[in-house]
Amino acid sequence: MRLTPWLLLAACKFEPGVITRDAAGTVDAGDATAAMDGPMGDAPTSDAAIPACPAGYTPNANGSEYRFVNTAALWLTAEQDCEDDVVGHTHLVVLDQTSEVMIVDAISSATVWFGSSNRIDVNSWRWVTGATAPNLGTSAGRCGRYSPEYNNDNDDDCATTSWRYVCECDHVAAQPNVAY
Repeated sequence: MRLTPWLLLAACKFEPGVITRDAAGTVDAGDATAAMDGPMGDAPTSDAAIPACPAGYTPNANGSEYRFVNTAALWLTAEQDCEDDVVGHTHLVVLDQTSEVMIVDAISSATVWFGSSNRIDVNSWRWVTGATAPNLGTSAGRCGRYSPEYNNDNDDDCATTSWRYVCECDHVAAQPNVAY
């Protein structure tokens, strides 16, 4: 039996996702999948606009932008504040690169929340973007905090402890159902 390409496409399910681009504007298919809700003409193209990071975010050479918040908050309040800046593009900072630790050191001497927790599964630490994060402990309901004074990351009770925090605008969506 020979199937035509349009028939095969009709059987596929396309999920919305985040589209990221490098500095040259090339779509990075490794990070996310493109969305397609209607006929092929509705699919995003390579010139689709990505929103700019909001005012108050400082650009960095790594391509992300950062905002330090000097008001202490519970972890979930901090994460929601970051996400509200540009939904689908901002979240608590993900310290998955040495350069990001150095950035946090440069913009804050305070202990800050960062975007990892084991709130969903005590045995599984996740970045707010859904990726696996380093294990910071086995107590339930813990979230990541970073202390520049001691140059270390650790965990703290998400629901009862307040820290200042750093938001990151990297055009990667937070994944609340997976990560927190």
